[in-house]
Amino acid sequence: MIREMLPSDVPAAHVIRLRVRENRLSDPSKVTEQDYHAFMARDTMSWVCEVDGLITGFVMVDMEKRNLWALFVAPEHEGKGIGRRLHDAMCSAYFARKDLLRLSTGPASRAERFYRRAGYTDRGLASNGKELILELTQPDQMPARPQHLPAASFFDRPRPTAERPLVVMMSACLGGIGCGVDGSTNGDHTSLRSWLIRPEVRLVKFCPEDFSFGTPRMTPDSHGGNGFDVLDGKARSLAEDGTDWTEGMVKAAYEMRDRALREQVELAILMDISGACGSTVTYLGSRFAENKVYQKGPGVAAASLIRAGIPVISQRDDRSLRMLRDLIEGTTVLQDERDHWEKEWYQGYFAQQQ
Repeated sequence: MIREMLPSDVPAAHVIRLRVRENRLSDPSKVTEQDYHAFMARDTMSWVCEVDGLITGFVMVDMEKRNLWALFVAPEHEGKGIGRRLHDAMCSAYFARKDLLRLSTGPASRAERFYRRAGYTDRGLASNGKELILELTQPDQMPARPQHLPAASFFDRPRPTAERPLVVMMSACLGGIGCGVDGSTNGDHTSLRSWLIRPEVRLVKFCPEDFSFGTPRMTPDSHGGNGFDVLDGKARSLAEDGTDWTEGMVKAAYEMRDRALREQVELAILMDISGACGSTVTYLGSRFAENKVYQKGPGVAAASLIRAGIPVISQRDDRSLRMLRDLIEGTTVLQDERDHWEKEWYQGYFAQQQ
């Protein structure tokens, strides 16, 4: 669980700081527990990661000086994605108020590689000639995280149980039902279902296209905008032969939303790229066009869920899926997974469209 740091967490955080393998203090007496308390009394923000009642990592950022003062993980908990989750929580709050963040770290270290992967750039050596100054900017140089994805706070909840299962709506094809346009499951998603089908999760499977048009059927895509635009009457959903399927798609979208609300769905896992269930990327116009065009934004059914306040992830959102699995299984395995919007194809394709 990622939560705000309390004064009572300082002793545990200080122990972690003294035990780290990199960026060790040359003189441990230079940083005392009182320094943490003095830091927290200023315009600063701090968080800890707590696992089974134990503090496993912490991050502290100075808002006035725009400086990342500390980000450390206990050695026995390294490689579990804790540093990444702490850093993400910090950035989400920090960049709501500031646009530039700096830090210093040892060159040619694992820490340097971690920060460079997170988008920091080199600003040369510090005045002591030993440490490297790195800098992170927001928002122009950093891609915007899609708002339909679950926030980090979504995963900071008690582990689901059979008595209180997590309710997840799922594209029926991902759930193993042969409802794709050709009667298939749109690929083999056995590995995804292998950890979702369990007493701690209640799956609600639904295929909006099958609901309105049956199976098999033609393939619909949004023309003139994304799923939000179709719901608002600003764009149309057309089958591959040009038939206007807008009315059926909108009807299915609201049926999916209504079922989700009745079943008290907390999260949806949907098939990306689909004109109905796509979330991060869909086609702008027909996918069968000679020069196919992609667009950011959801399909029609996914748009209805998002507007109802239900977070949506796709089978391509590896980081969110890993965090969900960690929540369900009570593990912390997250390492360097990326959601679809963070991957090279997405970044490269939409950078060219700007």
